[in-house]
Amino acid sequence: HGSGRPHDDPPARPLGGDESPVIEVSNGTGRSEMALRVSKFLDSEGLSVKRLTNAEHFSHQETVIFYRPEWLRKAQELAACLPIEVRLEAVPNQTPDIRLRLGGDLLNFDQGLLYAIRESSAQPTG
Repeated sequence: HGSGRPHDDPPARPLGGDESPVIEVSNGTGRSEMALRVSKFLDSEGLSVKRLTNAEHFSHQETVIFYRPEWLRKAQELAACLPIEVRLEAVPNQTPDIRLRLGGDLLNFDQGLLYAIRESSAQPTG
């Protein structure tokens, strides 16, 4: 012994650290480029999205974050960035570390992102 800490205590992972999860944003609504807009928003919040996909169908009403259990803290961080309450669901064997499946409950938020993009591209540059 002699280390001063219990041997069954797992070493703490560095907060933030250089480890970042593979985050996938999956479009469950069918609205064109919604996953892309949400991923750009998340990038601006400091969460790097690695993959964009389409969900198995486009009639999902509820946005859900599926995460590998070891990435719970990052999944909670992701949920905190979103303007609505999002259900978190642990999925130990999924391929991405965290998968954000967009649902109809985020359509209004996406509309706002779309509006902001149009506004910023309408601004004269120079």
